[in-house]
Amino acid sequence: MQTHRIFVIALFLVVCSLRTAAEPVITITGKREVRSIGREISVYVDESYQRSITSMLTPELAGQFHPSEQAIPNIGITDAALWCRFTVTNTTSQDCYLKIANTALEDISLFEIHSDSTFTEKKAGVYQNFNDREVRNNNYLLRLGATMPEARTFYLRVRHFRGTQFPIELGTLIGFTESIHTIDYVQGMYFGFMLLMVFYNLFVYFSVRDKAYLYYVVYVAIMALMNGSLGGYALEYLWGNHGWIGSYEDVITASLGISGILFAANFLRTKENVPLVHKIFMGFLVLFVIGLLIVLSGHFMLGTIVNEVISLLLMFFIFGSALTVWRRGYTPAKYFLIASTVLMVGVIVFILKDFDIIPYNTLTVHSLQIGSAIEAMLFSFALADRINIYKEEKEIAQLESLMQLRQNERLILEQNMMLETKVAERTQELTLEKKKTDELLLNILPTETAEELKATGKARAQSFEQVTVMFTDFKNFTQASEKLTPEELVEEINLCYSEFDAIITRHGVEKIKTIGDSYMCAGGLPKTNATHAVDVVRAALEFQAFLQHHQQQRLRVGKDIFEMRIGIHTGSVVAGIVGVKKFAYDIWGDTVNIASRMESSGEVGKINISETTYDIIKETFTCVFRGEIDAKNKGKLKMYFVEAERR
Repeated sequence: MQTHRIFVIALFLVVCSLRTAAEPVITITGKREVRSIGREISVYVDESYQRSITSMLTPELAGQFHPSEQAIPNIGITDAALWCRFTVTNTTSQDCYLKIANTALEDISLFEIHSDSTFTEKKAGVYQNFNDREVRNNNYLLRLGATMPEARTFYLRVRHFRGTQFPIELGTLIGFTESIHTIDYVQGMYFGFMLLMVFYNLFVYFSVRDKAYLYYVVYVAIMALMNGSLGGYALEYLWGNHGWIGSYEDVITASLGISGILFAANFLRTKENVPLVHKIFMGFLVLFVIGLLIVLSGHFMLGTIVNEVISLLLMFFIFGSALTVWRRGYTPAKYFLIASTVLMVGVIVFILKDFDIIPYNTLTVHSLQIGSAIEAMLFSFALADRINIYKEEKEIAQLESLMQLRQNERLILEQNMMLETKVAERTQELTLEKKKTDELLLNILPTETAEELKATGKARAQSFEQVTVMFTDFKNFTQASEKLTPEELVEEINLCYSEFDAIITRHGVEKIKTIGDSYMCAGGLPKTNATHAVDVVRAALEFQAFLQHHQQQRLRVGKDIFEMRIGIHTGSVVAGIVGVKKFAYDIWGDTVNIASRMESSGEVGKINISETTYDIIKETFTCVFRGEIDAKNKGKLKMYFVEAERR
């Protein structure tokens, strides 16, 4: 068994050595450096949650990792596990750490692959006691090691039924300490504010003996507890050596829903004002009890989905209930309506983040805290307003004066709105004119070059190591064009080139220029990418397909047709713009000359590519070797015809 494992890891190391060019090496160079690596890792979704590290190191599965497209890895609420692979070098004298900022992850396994065909594993997760963590912090900090002048490869497996999503960062302990200090300071302000609301309104309750205050205190306390649990502070300061309690996090969610219903029903007096609404509130109460029982029975993922869906529906219903009560003349519902709206937005954002519908970022992950803090403050105002409602009946004269003042303010506001409308209209006109100018410039130059030209008045030339250049040319164009009127010729060329433009746009290929009947484009610039050769060849195949269809249409009506040669080569170029009038983005270098030779040495209806391009795309397309063909001023070059994309 040990021999088998060593053999598998050896095969993995071979595969990794072949993939080095495709996967970036993350380098830590500063002693206070902290960097997000969400887009610098490769990921694989294990739907079965049965894959072991040994199986992941086999060539078959190692090759199924793909570059992450998310700054914050997120596969939503699912039973699947997410595997992440990354390679690190550390040139500092400080230890390098991996930070995983989702305190609720139930399973975290970090594997370091050694050069001697062995690996080591570190475990973490919500079931681990807080005092057993490698670094005692509410986030997970896993030490990768000290100075690593040579690249080391790591595998990370994470899973959580509430949503496998987590910011992932690399850095030194000094850097993390400084960033975490700021976060803890802000969190301290939040919890301090919530505790202030709890004790203040508890004091008011003992003074006025209004049950609404008591329900409010319970609701705010549970809200603070839930945010503390989501942020990992409950584990750090409350659960301690009982990390398993974190698995029952949705018990707090259900309890929060129950306390919120009791507070809303009491505050809005739904039993007297709107009996039907009160009955529906009681129905929601039963649903939350069911959700609570589901969680307590150990069905955590189902409990999460049930509680979050019920919470989302409840938010809308509370909003509608407060609006109904307010319209019926119960003025304290005004603050309640605003407060519930704020929390509703926060809950919606938080839940949509869990389901990976909106991005996972600082705003969305703390939306519940932001909404709850504002809501707690507004609810406090609402309670105070309810007490003052009796005093307002004695202040009718002052109210009339206030209404007159509001009317004057409304007149001023209307005048301001008219002025703002005129300003907005003029601003819109200027914006449209600027948009037209920008679109015209972007139609001539690549976006990056155009932005640089607008910012500095000039554009620097750039060197590109790997670019794929394509030339097309119509056979016997001069003779065929003599049979057409100038208008027909221009219309025909415009039709073809317009379709070519649309095709290369779909494939991310940059148009360079047209010279008569020759069309030139390139992939891999002005933004470099690893798929430029495949993109250009795919575009060339679409060129052929379009032209064949177009030729058939012209033959059916008895018109002459144009036949086309295509040549493609990959290599280095220099790109930029020259001159001060009629800017044109162009490329130079021997790569351009060889691409032109590929076209002139090709055949009608064929895509002729160089050996360099073939070596890049041969796994994606079927090609036929033509042999060594004599190219003008270049001697004999190996050439290939592209036939089709592999299926």
